[in-house]
Amino acid sequence: MNKTLNIIVCNRDMAESHKFQFPHLMISIFSPNDKPKLPINKNRIATLSLGFHDLDKKYNDYKIFSKKDAYSIFEFLKQNKSTKNIVIHCDAGIARSPAIAAALAKIFNFDDLKYFKKYLPNRLVYRTMLDVWCDRVGLKIPYTRLTRKNIINKACIF
Repeated sequence: MNKTLNIIVCNRDMAESHKFQFPHLMISIFSPNDKPKLPINKNRIATLSLGFHDLDKKYNDYKIFSKKDAYSIFEFLKQNKSTKNIVIHCDAGIARSPAIAAALAKIFNFDDLKYFKKYLPNRLVYRTMLDVWCDRVGLKIPYTRLTRKNIINKACIF
């Protein structure tokens, strides 16, 4: 059975200034060498921090989102699988965090549409997240062919 996630997307200012009043996981996305200062929050169960630039393809020496980053997100969720509230932030809250949120919503909530209507998800991050999930669960199809049925059939593996 698939678990439904409550996913909150926010920007860095909100993540640094707001104390969420419910138990949650934090996925903190930042530009390399500019890690945010998150307030101590007794409701935050765990934090995963990832530094990469908001690019959708390799450019010079800039760090882009990688399969390793995606694997670390899925491992983080697996280690904290009893928690259904996830707060994801990036600097502006427009591209990187919504891309992760959209991919997780596609997998766990079967619907990523609201993230594409409200934000501009980084396509590289979104594609990489779904490709890695397909690889993790042994689904041998491209992410573009994911359907509710094949997600449900594989979600219990996660």
